[in-house]
Amino acid sequence: MEIITRRKSPIKDKHLLPESTDVMPASTITVWKSWTGCLVLACICTIFTVIWLDGSTSEAKMTVNVRQITKLPAISLEEDNPGIPISLSDDQRSVYVQDAVVFPDNVMLLVKVPDSVDWIGNMESLECRFAGMKDQNASPVISIKPRTKDLYIVRCSIPGWVKEFPGKRHKGVSLGIRNSDVIVQSAALYNPFRLPKWDYVVYESLLDTDSIVLLVKGLVTRSSRRIDINYVRCVFGKKLTSKHLFETRVLTAVQEVVRCEKPPPHLEEKLRGYHMSIAASWLGVLPSVVYYNPDNKANFFMQSFAITSQEKKEVQDDLSSEDELISSAVSKDESSSSDSQPFDLSSLTSLVPPKRKLCACTMIWNKARFFREWVVYHSYMGVERYFLYDNDSDDNIEEVVESLAAHNISRMIWPWIKTQQAAFSHCTILARDECEWVMFVDVDEYIYPMYYLTTSNGTSTSDANVLHRMIDRESEKAAQHGGNLGGIEFDCHNFGPSGLAHSPKQGVTVGYTCRLIHPERHKSIVRLAAVNDSLLNVLHHFELRNGYHTTKLLRNVGVVNHYKFQAWDVFKMKFVRRAGTYTTDWQKSENTGSKDRTPGLGTEAVKPDDWEKRFCEIEDGRLAEFVLRTFRRPDQPDKLVWEDQ
Repeated sequence: MEIITRRKSPIKDKHLLPESTDVMPASTITVWKSWTGCLVLACICTIFTVIWLDGSTSEAKMTVNVRQITKLPAISLEEDNPGIPISLSDDQRSVYVQDAVVFPDNVMLLVKVPDSVDWIGNMESLECRFAGMKDQNASPVISIKPRTKDLYIVRCSIPGWVKEFPGKRHKGVSLGIRNSDVIVQSAALYNPFRLPKWDYVVYESLLDTDSIVLLVKGLVTRSSRRIDINYVRCVFGKKLTSKHLFETRVLTAVQEVVRCEKPPPHLEEKLRGYHMSIAASWLGVLPSVVYYNPDNKANFFMQSFAITSQEKKEVQDDLSSEDELISSAVSKDESSSSDSQPFDLSSLTSLVPPKRKLCACTMIWNKARFFREWVVYHSYMGVERYFLYDNDSDDNIEEVVESLAAHNISRMIWPWIKTQQAAFSHCTILARDECEWVMFVDVDEYIYPMYYLTTSNGTSTSDANVLHRMIDRESEKAAQHGGNLGGIEFDCHNFGPSGLAHSPKQGVTVGYTCRLIHPERHKSIVRLAAVNDSLLNVLHHFELRNGYHTTKLLRNVGVVNHYKFQAWDVFKMKFVRRAGTYTTDWQKSENTGSKDRTPGLGTEAVKPDDWEKRFCEIEDGRLAEFVLRTFRRPDQPDKLVWEDQ
């Protein structure tokens, strides 16, 4: 572990510094007496002056001992942000902008706000202000959302000069009150030249058992790509532009996931609050909005970042009248209902609950109206816990989550756009202490295990927790052949609009019944103990540890119904961010051949005249029939349990 010095302009770095550099003592330099010597010396001085002014001077890597490391300066917000009275109590601290990231269509600010400060007020009175510009130095605030109790996400529109001159140097950004000189203190500076852009940035972290997992944008541009760990390092610094950075080894690096060696125990408190980042031989030190916190393990993350119904209101012991209807409709017994109550995270300090058999992890963006159907259906199938990564929704998803309190849902505010694979990797760590198996499917995808929904004599059954039986049976079959089951894969059937011009009232499972003949892609249920340390995942399935294998179910045993091509009023919303995972700017017409795009539609949301008839090759109403038979409201048989009364 070493302290390294770094270049002043890291994004321009092409190589990491060498292990050591011999420096010639000044006493050995002699003065040239000839005119030729003076001319050469003058040229050399000029060249070095130009390089230094351009910010690309190379400094030698330094190796220091532990004593020197432990003398690293402690974090001092007074030095970095002189306007913040940190000597006062937490509830007296000033609001300040901690970091900022430039996205393709907005600038996101991470703003620290004490609990005692009610600062949001009228959003229309706030604006983002960019330093270093005389004209057009402000842009309106377009959204404000809390991420934790004291951290808010503020998004502003991008000023015209940023779009017109993307390479323009802008020193920083802060918040201000319109038509006034009031401005919020800001530390949102990566270096004196530019703010972090979404192309290259370290954006999230989580402590695993004996390592740190960082999520990094920009290291790779293609799915599944691995990185040679000999060319990357994990670095810690009070400022990433500092000459001295603490360094640890990279253990694994794939996709956007980098697993770092933890600092030694005696340095954990010393490094608390330091920036964490990645130094790559071809990029230098990447910008980062991540800070080292030795407490940031799964339980800490859940308590800080997860929003549950318990944090907003007191959940009553008895289910609401609507949940009673749901419970009655799906024939759950009292013990099952009691077991599905929201999990109290504070109980972790005194009691370690048994792991749940099956949980679900998904990412959502503006699909609140479909979420209730998805949760109720899969809860009946056996899902006992939900990890919801809210990817900047603005359709009142929080109200829907509140209404589903009995289903044990934790909603994480996840502002990092187009990062589903990385979020799923993150979820494997988050859910490991609570869940044995996790289902990784989207909100428009429904697991349909038709074989396990029939009895031994071939008749239909409405027995709940069918996915538990499926996992047990498939695990037994693997054990009989001497194997350990680590994952179960399902083929995906893509359903089309099925002749509908608008979203069906009774839900997607009943309304869309016409699909393509051949399946595309597959989704999975994964045993968390079997997931490889690299956390590599592609198309919702994970690389497994040695000794585990994945079984793929036959299509007459189980499939996933993917309601991908819905009525146009729903489907057109996908064009807002419809691009491949590694397309950082979803506004550009690039990577158009990706399966994330829609066949024949290009990149513009222009409705084809025959949209309602597309993607319809075969009628398949099997799941629709099962849903109509199982989820009718007892008091209103013409309605399903997730429909509005």
